[in-house]
Amino acid sequence: MSKSDAILEKEAEELEKKSKLEASKKNLDVAILLLMDAKDIYLQLGFQGQVGILEKQIARYKRMMELENKPPIVSKIAGEKRQLEQEGNKLLEKAKNLVNENLYDNALNNFQAAYEIFEKLGLEYQSKQIRWQINQLKDKQITQIKKDVLNEKEGPISIAEERKLRIFMEQEEKQKKLQVERDKNLAQREKEQLMIEERRKELFEKTEGMRLKEEMERTRTQQLSVKHHNQRKQDLVEKEKKLRQLQEAKKQEEMKIQQAEKSLAKAKELLDSKEFQSAKEYYKEAIDLFTELKWIQQADILKKELKNIDIYETQYKEKLKEDFLKKKKQEKEFEKRVDSLLEEKRKKEAERQARMRALPPELKQKLDRAKMTLDKAEKELELKKYERVLARYEYVLEIYKSFQTDKIDLTNDISEVEGRISDLKSKM
Repeated sequence: MSKSDAILEKEAEELEKKSKLEASKKNLDVAILLLMDAKDIYLQLGFQGQVGILEKQIARYKRMMELENKPPIVSKIAGEKRQLEQEGNKLLEKAKNLVNENLYDNALNNFQAAYEIFEKLGLEYQSKQIRWQINQLKDKQITQIKKDVLNEKEGPISIAEERKLRIFMEQEEKQKKLQVERDKNLAQREKEQLMIEERRKELFEKTEGMRLKEEMERTRTQQLSVKHHNQRKQDLVEKEKKLRQLQEAKKQEEMKIQQAEKSLAKAKELLDSKEFQSAKEYYKEAIDLFTELKWIQQADILKKELKNIDIYETQYKEKLKEDFLKKKKQEKEFEKRVDSLLEEKRKKEAERQARMRALPPELKQKLDRAKMTLDKAEKELELKKYERVLARYEYVLEIYKSFQTDKIDLTNDISEVEGRISDLKSKM
Protein backbone atom coordinates (compact mmCIF):
# COMPACT_ATOMS: atom_id res chain seq x y z
CA MET A 1 0.00 0.00 0.00
CA SER A 2 1.37 3.41 -1.01
CA LYS A 3 1.67 6.35 1.34
CA SER A 4 -1.21 8.17 -0.37
CA ASP A 5 -3.48 5.10 -0.06
CA ALA A 6 -2.64 4.88 3.65
CA ILE A 7 -3.63 8.54 4.09
CA LEU A 8 -6.92 7.92 2.27
CA GLU A 9 -7.66 4.86 4.41
CA LYS A 10 -6.97 6.83 7.58
CA GLU A 11 -9.29 9.60 6.38
CA ALA A 12 -12.04 7.02 5.72
CA GLU A 13 -11.57 5.59 9.21
CA GLU A 14 -11.88 9.06 10.73
CA LEU A 15 -15.09 9.57 8.79
CA GLU A 16 -16.45 6.30 10.19
CA LYS A 17 -15.62 7.42 13.75
CA LYS A 18 -17.34 10.76 13.20
CA SER A 19 -20.35 8.92 11.77
CA LYS A 20 -20.64 6.76 14.91
CA LEU A 21 -20.37 9.87 17.05
CA GLU A 22 -23.17 11.63 15.15
CA ALA A 23 -25.30 8.48 15.26
CA SER A 24 -24.92 8.39 19.06
CA LYS A 25 -26.31 11.95 19.07
CA LYS A 26 -29.26 10.75 16.95
CA ASN A 27 -27.96 12.85 14.02
CA LEU A 28 -28.54 10.03 11.56
CA ASP A 29 -28.58 12.35 8.51
CA VAL A 30 -25.05 13.55 9.19
CA ALA A 31 -23.94 10.02 10.07
CA ILE A 32 -25.15 8.73 6.70
CA LEU A 33 -23.35 11.54 4.80
CA LEU A 34 -20.10 10.77 6.59
CA LEU A 35 -20.45 7.07 5.81
CA MET A 36 -21.06 7.88 2.14
CA ASP A 37 -17.81 9.88 2.04
CA ALA A 38 -15.97 6.99 3.65
CA LYS A 39 -17.57 4.59 1.17
CA ASP A 40 -16.36 6.70 -1.79
CA ILE A 41 -12.80 6.58 -0.45
CA TYR A 42 -12.99 2.79 -0.03
CA LEU A 43 -14.31 2.53 -3.59
CA GLN A 44 -11.34 4.55 -4.79
CA LEU A 45 -9.01 2.24 -2.84
CA GLY A 46 -10.77 -0.89 -4.11
CA PHE A 47 -11.77 -2.11 -0.62
CA GLN A 48 -14.98 -3.84 -1.71
CA GLY A 49 -15.45 -5.69 1.59
CA GLN A 50 -15.44 -2.47 3.58
CA VAL A 51 -17.77 -0.89 1.00
CA GLY A 52 -20.30 -3.67 1.61
CA ILE A 53 -20.10 -3.17 5.37
CA LEU A 54 -20.74 0.57 5.05
CA GLU A 55 -23.66 0.02 2.67
CA LYS A 56 -25.33 -2.22 5.27
CA GLN A 57 -24.69 0.39 7.99
CA ILE A 58 -26.13 3.15 5.79
CA ALA A 59 -29.22 1.00 5.10
CA ARG A 60 -29.62 0.38 8.85
CA TYR A 61 -29.45 4.10 9.64
CA LYS A 62 -32.04 4.80 6.93
CA ARG A 63 -34.41 2.20 8.45
CA MET A 64 -33.92 3.82 11.86
CA MET A 65 -34.84 7.18 10.36
CA GLU A 66 -37.97 5.72 8.79
CA LEU A 67 -38.99 4.30 12.18
CA GLU A 68 -38.45 7.73 13.74
CA ASN A 69 -40.53 9.33 10.94
CA LYS A 70 -37.75 11.77 10.02
CA PRO A 71 -38.05 13.62 6.66
CA PRO A 72 -35.80 12.07 3.98
CA ILE A 73 -33.41 14.99 3.56
CA VAL A 74 -30.33 12.77 3.42
CA SER A 75 -30.93 11.51 -0.07
CA LYS A 76 -31.36 15.07 -1.35
CA ILE A 77 -28.16 16.36 0.31
CA ALA A 78 -26.24 13.27 -0.69
CA GLY A 79 -27.51 13.60 -4.26
CA GLU A 80 -26.35 17.18 -4.50
CA LYS A 81 -22.99 16.30 -3.03
CA ARG A 82 -22.55 13.33 -5.33
CA GLN A 83 -23.52 15.45 -8.34
CA LEU A 84 -20.85 18.04 -7.44
CA GLU A 85 -18.30 15.29 -6.89
CA GLN A 86 -19.11 13.73 -10.27
CA GLU A 87 -18.75 17.16 -11.90
CA GLY A 88 -15.38 17.62 -10.20
CA ASN A 89 -14.22 14.16 -11.38
CA LYS A 90 -15.28 15.03 -14.94
CA LEU A 91 -13.26 18.26 -14.79
CA LEU A 92 -10.25 16.33 -13.54
CA GLU A 93 -10.60 13.79 -16.34
CA LYS A 94 -10.90 16.57 -18.90
CA ALA A 95 -7.88 18.39 -17.43
CA LYS A 96 -5.76 15.24 -17.69
CA ASN A 97 -6.76 14.80 -21.33
CA LEU A 98 -5.88 18.43 -22.04
CA VAL A 99 -2.47 17.93 -20.44
CA ASN A 100 -1.87 14.99 -22.74
CA GLU A 101 -2.73 17.29 -25.65
CA ASN A 102 -0.31 19.95 -24.27
CA LEU A 103 -3.18 22.43 -23.83
CA TYR A 104 -1.87 23.62 -20.52
CA ASP A 105 -3.95 26.79 -20.13
CA ASN A 106 -7.24 24.96 -20.61
CA ALA A 107 -5.98 22.13 -18.40
CA LEU A 108 -5.14 24.64 -15.64
CA ASN A 109 -8.62 26.14 -15.85
CA ASN A 110 -10.24 22.70 -15.45
CA PHE A 111 -7.89 21.74 -12.62
CA GLN A 112 -8.71 25.04 -10.86
CA ALA A 113 -12.46 24.50 -11.27
CA ALA A 114 -12.15 20.92 -9.92
CA TYR A 115 -10.06 22.21 -6.99
CA GLU A 116 -12.73 24.71 -6.02
CA ILE A 117 -15.43 22.00 -6.11
CA PHE A 118 -13.50 19.54 -3.93
CA GLU A 119 -12.49 22.30 -1.52
CA LYS A 120 -16.14 23.26 -1.24
CA LEU A 121 -17.05 19.64 -0.51
CA GLY A 122 -14.43 19.55 2.24
CA LEU A 123 -12.43 16.76 0.60
CA GLU A 124 -9.06 17.91 1.80
CA TYR A 125 -6.99 15.06 0.47
CA GLN A 126 -8.40 15.37 -3.08
CA SER A 127 -7.96 19.16 -2.89
CA LYS A 128 -4.29 18.79 -1.97
CA GLN A 129 -3.78 16.28 -4.80
CA ILE A 130 -5.31 18.68 -7.35
CA ARG A 131 -3.24 21.60 -6.05
CA TRP A 132 -0.11 19.50 -6.39
CA GLN A 133 -1.11 18.65 -9.98
CA ILE A 134 -1.72 22.37 -10.71
CA ASN A 135 1.78 23.27 -9.42
CA GLN A 136 3.32 20.45 -11.41
CA LEU A 137 1.50 21.59 -14.52
CA LYS A 138 2.61 25.19 -14.02
CA ASP A 139 6.22 24.13 -13.61
CA LYS A 140 5.88 22.08 -16.75
CA GLN A 141 4.29 25.02 -18.55
CA ILE A 142 7.17 27.37 -17.57
CA THR A 143 9.70 24.81 -18.67
CA GLN A 144 7.92 24.44 -22.00
CA ILE A 145 7.81 28.22 -22.52
CA LYS A 146 11.49 28.52 -21.75
CA LYS A 147 12.27 25.70 -24.11
CA ASP A 148 10.17 27.30 -26.84
CA VAL A 149 11.73 30.72 -26.34
CA LEU A 150 15.35 29.87 -25.63
CA ASN A 151 16.17 26.54 -27.15
CA GLU A 152 13.98 26.24 -30.20
CA LYS A 153 14.42 29.77 -31.50
CA GLU A 154 17.69 30.60 -33.35
CA GLY A 155 19.46 33.79 -32.45
CA PRO A 156 18.61 36.24 -29.72
CA ILE A 157 14.98 36.53 -28.54
CA SER A 158 13.01 39.61 -29.43
CA ILE A 159 12.00 42.27 -26.97
CA ALA A 160 8.37 41.19 -27.33
CA GLU A 161 9.20 37.54 -26.59
CA GLU A 162 11.37 38.56 -23.68
CA ARG A 163 8.60 40.78 -22.39
CA LYS A 164 6.10 37.94 -22.82
CA LEU A 165 8.32 35.58 -20.86
CA ARG A 166 8.88 38.18 -18.12
CA ILE A 167 5.14 38.87 -17.80
CA PHE A 168 4.41 35.14 -17.60
CA MET A 169 7.13 34.72 -14.97
CA GLU A 170 5.75 37.66 -12.98
CA GLN A 171 2.24 36.30 -13.20
CA GLU A 172 3.47 32.93 -12.17
CA GLU A 173 5.35 34.45 -9.27
CA LYS A 174 2.28 36.38 -8.32
CA GLN A 175 0.20 33.20 -8.55
CA LYS A 176 2.70 31.43 -6.36
CA LYS A 177 2.53 34.17 -3.75
CA LEU A 178 -1.24 34.07 -3.89
CA GLN A 179 -1.13 30.31 -3.56
CA VAL A 180 1.26 30.60 -0.62
CA GLU A 181 -1.07 33.13 0.99
CA ARG A 182 -4.02 30.90 0.19
CA ASP A 183 -2.21 27.91 1.64
CA LYS A 184 -1.34 29.95 4.68
CA ASN A 185 -4.93 31.05 5.14
CA LEU A 186 -6.10 27.49 4.55
CA ALA A 187 -3.61 26.22 7.09
CA GLN A 188 -4.82 28.88 9.54
CA ARG A 189 -8.43 27.89 8.89
CA GLU A 190 -7.53 24.25 9.28
CA LYS A 191 -5.73 25.05 12.53
CA GLU A 192 -8.70 27.03 13.80
CA GLN A 193 -11.08 24.31 12.65
CA LEU A 194 -8.89 21.72 14.36
CA MET A 195 -8.93 23.76 17.57
CA ILE A 196 -12.70 24.07 17.33
CA GLU A 197 -12.98 20.34 16.68
CA GLU A 198 -10.64 19.60 19.56
CA ARG A 199 -12.62 21.88 21.87
CA ARG A 200 -15.87 20.39 20.66
CA LYS A 201 -14.43 16.91 21.08
CA GLU A 202 -13.16 17.77 24.55
CA LEU A 203 -16.52 19.23 25.53
CA PHE A 204 -18.34 16.24 24.04
CA GLU A 205 -16.02 13.78 25.74
CA LYS A 206 -16.53 15.58 29.03
CA THR A 207 -20.32 15.70 28.61
CA GLU A 208 -20.46 12.24 27.11
CA GLY A 209 -18.11 10.96 29.78
CA MET A 210 -20.38 12.25 32.50
CA ARG A 211 -23.39 10.80 30.73
CA LEU A 212 -21.64 7.49 30.20
CA LYS A 213 -20.49 7.50 33.80
CA GLU A 214 -24.05 8.11 35.00
CA GLU A 215 -25.34 5.49 32.58
CA MET A 216 -22.71 3.03 33.72
CA GLU A 217 -23.58 3.75 37.35
CA ARG A 218 -27.27 3.20 36.64
CA THR A 219 -26.46 0.05 34.71
CA ARG A 220 -24.18 -1.16 37.48
CA THR A 221 -26.85 -0.41 40.09
CA GLN A 222 -29.46 -2.23 38.01
CA GLN A 223 -27.09 -5.13 37.46
CA LEU A 224 -26.34 -5.31 41.17
CA SER A 225 -30.05 -5.16 41.94
CA VAL A 226 -30.77 -7.89 39.40
CA LYS A 227 -27.80 -9.87 40.67
CA HIS A 228 -28.96 -9.55 44.28
CA HIS A 229 -32.51 -10.47 43.26
CA ASN A 230 -31.28 -13.46 41.28
CA GLN A 231 -29.00 -14.44 44.15
CA ARG A 232 -31.85 -14.23 46.64
CA LYS A 233 -34.03 -16.21 44.30
CA GLN A 234 -31.26 -18.77 43.82
CA ASP A 235 -30.70 -18.95 47.58
CA LEU A 236 -34.42 -19.49 48.13
CA VAL A 237 -34.48 -22.22 45.50
CA GLU A 238 -31.44 -23.84 47.10
CA LYS A 239 -33.01 -23.62 50.56
CA GLU A 240 -36.25 -25.16 49.31
CA LYS A 241 -34.27 -27.87 47.56
CA LYS A 242 -32.25 -28.61 50.70
CA LEU A 243 -35.44 -28.58 52.79
CA ARG A 244 -37.06 -31.08 50.43
CA GLN A 245 -33.94 -33.20 50.54
CA LEU A 246 -33.90 -33.05 54.36
CA GLN A 247 -37.58 -33.92 54.51
CA GLU A 248 -37.07 -36.82 52.13
CA ALA A 249 -34.03 -37.98 54.07
CA LYS A 250 -36.02 -37.69 57.33
CA LYS A 251 -38.87 -39.68 55.79
CA GLN A 252 -36.48 -42.37 54.59
CA GLU A 253 -34.82 -42.42 58.00
CA GLU A 254 -38.15 -42.85 59.79
CA MET A 255 -39.15 -45.63 57.39
CA LYS A 256 -35.85 -47.42 58.06
CA ILE A 257 -36.29 -46.98 61.82
CA GLN A 258 -39.80 -48.44 61.66
CA GLN A 259 -38.60 -51.32 59.52
CA ALA A 260 -35.69 -51.97 61.87
CA GLU A 261 -38.03 -51.95 64.89
CA LYS A 262 -40.42 -54.35 63.13
CA SER A 263 -37.53 -56.67 62.25
CA LEU A 264 -36.25 -56.53 65.84
CA ALA A 265 -39.73 -57.22 67.27
CA LYS A 266 -40.18 -60.14 64.87
CA ALA A 267 -36.73 -61.47 65.79
CA LYS A 268 -37.58 -61.40 69.51
CA GLU A 269 -40.93 -63.07 68.82
CA LEU A 270 -39.20 -65.84 66.90
CA LEU A 271 -36.57 -66.08 69.62
CA ASP A 272 -39.29 -66.55 72.25
CA SER A 273 -40.74 -69.27 70.01
CA LYS A 274 -37.28 -70.86 69.93
CA GLU A 275 -37.06 -70.39 66.11
CA PHE A 276 -33.43 -69.39 66.33
CA GLN A 277 -32.42 -69.43 62.63
CA SER A 278 -35.37 -67.27 61.53
CA ALA A 279 -34.71 -64.91 64.44
CA LYS A 280 -31.09 -64.53 63.30
CA GLU A 281 -32.24 -63.45 59.81
CA TYR A 282 -34.42 -60.67 61.27
CA TYR A 283 -31.57 -59.61 63.59
CA LYS A 284 -29.27 -59.28 60.55
CA GLU A 285 -31.89 -57.19 58.72
CA ALA A 286 -32.22 -54.88 61.74
CA ILE A 287 -28.40 -54.58 62.01
CA ASP A 288 -28.14 -53.56 58.31
CA LEU A 289 -30.84 -50.91 58.73
CA PHE A 290 -29.27 -49.44 61.89
CA THR A 291 -25.88 -49.39 60.12
CA GLU A 292 -27.41 -47.42 57.21
CA LEU A 293 -28.88 -45.02 59.77
CA LYS A 294 -25.40 -44.59 61.33
CA TRP A 295 -26.74 -45.94 64.63
CA ILE A 296 -23.45 -47.73 65.25
CA GLN A 297 -23.99 -48.33 68.97
CA GLN A 298 -27.39 -49.96 68.41
CA ALA A 299 -25.97 -52.06 65.58
CA ASP A 300 -23.08 -53.24 67.83
CA ILE A 301 -25.54 -54.24 70.58
CA LEU A 302 -27.56 -56.30 68.11
CA LYS A 303 -24.39 -57.94 66.79
CA LYS A 304 -23.59 -59.09 70.33
CA GLU A 305 -27.15 -60.38 70.76
CA LEU A 306 -26.81 -62.17 67.41
CA LYS A 307 -23.75 -64.00 68.70
CA ASN A 308 -25.63 -64.88 71.91
CA ILE A 309 -28.42 -66.52 69.89
CA ASP A 310 -26.09 -69.40 69.02
CA ILE A 311 -25.36 -69.79 72.73
CA TYR A 312 -29.09 -69.67 73.55
CA GLU A 313 -29.79 -72.26 70.87
CA THR A 314 -27.09 -74.59 72.20
CA GLN A 315 -28.31 -74.16 75.78
CA TYR A 316 -31.91 -74.72 74.66
CA LYS A 317 -31.02 -77.91 72.82
CA GLU A 318 -29.05 -79.14 75.82
CA LYS A 319 -32.00 -78.32 78.10
CA LEU A 320 -34.37 -80.12 75.77
CA LYS A 321 -32.12 -83.14 75.85
CA GLU A 322 -31.82 -82.92 79.61
CA ASP A 323 -35.60 -82.50 80.03
CA PHE A 324 -36.16 -85.42 77.69
CA LEU A 325 -33.83 -87.64 79.66
CA LYS A 326 -35.33 -86.44 82.93
CA LYS A 327 -38.82 -87.12 81.63
CA LYS A 328 -37.80 -90.57 80.49
CA LYS A 329 -36.35 -91.22 83.92
CA GLN A 330 -39.50 -89.90 85.63
CA GLU A 331 -41.66 -92.01 83.37
CA LYS A 332 -39.66 -95.08 84.23
CA GLU A 333 -39.85 -94.26 87.93
CA PHE A 334 -43.58 -93.60 87.58
CA GLU A 335 -44.07 -96.87 85.78
CA LYS A 336 -42.18 -98.62 88.54
CA ARG A 337 -44.27 -96.89 91.16
CA VAL A 338 -47.49 -97.69 89.29
CA ASP A 339 -46.42 -101.25 88.92
CA SER A 340 -45.64 -101.36 92.65
CA LEU A 341 -48.99 -99.79 93.53
CA LEU A 342 -50.83 -102.06 91.17
CA GLU A 343 -49.04 -105.02 92.65
CA GLU A 344 -49.87 -103.84 96.15
CA LYS A 345 -53.46 -103.20 95.14
CA ARG A 346 -53.64 -106.58 93.51
CA LYS A 347 -52.34 -108.19 96.65
CA LYS A 348 -54.79 -106.26 98.77
CA GLU A 349 -57.62 -107.13 96.41
CA ALA A 350 -56.56 -110.75 96.55
CA GLU A 351 -56.52 -110.61 100.33
CA ARG A 352 -59.87 -108.83 100.24
CA GLN A 353 -61.32 -111.41 97.96
CA ALA A 354 -59.94 -114.10 100.16
CA ARG A 355 -61.53 -112.47 103.19
CA MET A 356 -64.79 -112.02 101.35
CA ARG A 357 -64.80 -115.66 100.43
CA ALA A 358 -64.29 -116.40 104.09
CA LEU A 359 -67.23 -114.22 105.12
CA PRO A 360 -70.47 -115.78 106.23
CA PRO A 361 -73.22 -115.87 103.58
CA GLU A 362 -75.33 -113.14 105.23
CA LEU A 363 -72.38 -110.67 105.08
CA LYS A 364 -71.72 -111.52 101.44
CA GLN A 365 -75.34 -110.77 100.67
CA LYS A 366 -74.97 -107.35 102.34
CA LEU A 367 -71.91 -106.51 100.19
CA ASP A 368 -73.67 -107.66 97.03
CA ARG A 369 -76.66 -105.50 97.96
CA ALA A 370 -74.35 -102.50 98.50
CA LYS A 371 -72.68 -103.09 95.12
CA MET A 372 -76.05 -103.35 93.37
CA THR A 373 -77.24 -100.13 95.09
CA LEU A 374 -74.07 -98.29 93.87
CA ASP A 375 -74.69 -99.42 90.29
CA LYS A 376 -78.25 -98.05 90.42
CA ALA A 377 -77.01 -94.78 91.95
CA GLU A 378 -74.56 -94.35 89.03
CA LYS A 379 -77.36 -94.74 86.50
CA GLU A 380 -79.65 -92.33 88.34
CA LEU A 381 -76.76 -89.86 88.61
CA GLU A 382 -76.61 -89.71 84.82
CA LEU A 383 -80.34 -88.88 84.88
CA LYS A 384 -79.63 -86.11 87.46
CA LYS A 385 -81.90 -87.68 90.04
CA TYR A 386 -79.70 -86.32 92.81
CA GLU A 387 -82.04 -86.96 95.81
CA ARG A 388 -82.48 -90.65 94.95
CA VAL A 389 -78.74 -90.93 94.32
CA LEU A 390 -78.01 -89.30 97.70
CA ALA A 391 -80.36 -91.73 99.46
CA ARG A 392 -78.68 -94.71 97.82
CA TYR A 393 -75.17 -93.42 98.76
CA GLU A 394 -76.24 -93.01 102.38
CA TYR A 395 -77.74 -96.52 102.38
CA VAL A 396 -74.50 -97.99 101.01
CA LEU A 397 -72.48 -96.02 103.61
CA GLU A 398 -74.68 -97.45 106.37
CA ILE A 399 -74.06 -101.01 105.07
CA TYR A 400 -70.25 -100.48 104.93
CA LYS A 401 -70.11 -99.06 108.43
CA SER A 402 -72.04 -102.03 109.78
CA PHE A 403 -69.14 -104.38 109.08
CA GLN A 404 -66.58 -105.04 111.78
CA THR A 405 -63.00 -104.27 110.81
CA ASP A 406 -61.76 -107.62 112.08
CA LYS A 407 -63.97 -109.34 109.52
CA ILE A 408 -63.10 -107.08 106.50
CA ASP A 409 -61.46 -103.61 106.10
CA LEU A 410 -63.85 -101.31 104.19
CA THR A 411 -62.10 -98.05 105.19
CA ASN A 412 -61.28 -97.09 101.59
CA ASP A 413 -64.78 -97.93 100.39
CA ILE A 414 -66.31 -95.83 103.17
CA SER A 415 -64.02 -92.84 102.28
CA GLU A 416 -64.96 -93.12 98.60
CA VAL A 417 -68.72 -93.13 99.34
CA GLU A 418 -68.37 -90.20 101.76
CA GLY A 419 -66.53 -88.26 99.02
CA ARG A 420 -69.30 -88.94 96.52
CA ILE A 421 -71.91 -87.78 99.04
CA SER A 422 -69.98 -84.56 99.64
CA ASP A 423 -69.66 -83.85 95.88
CA LEU A 424 -73.33 -84.55 95.29
CA LYS A 425 -74.46 -82.22 98.06
CA SER A 426 -72.42 -79.40 96.53
CA LYS A 427 -74.33 -79.83 93.26
CA MET A 428 -77.81 -79.85 94.90
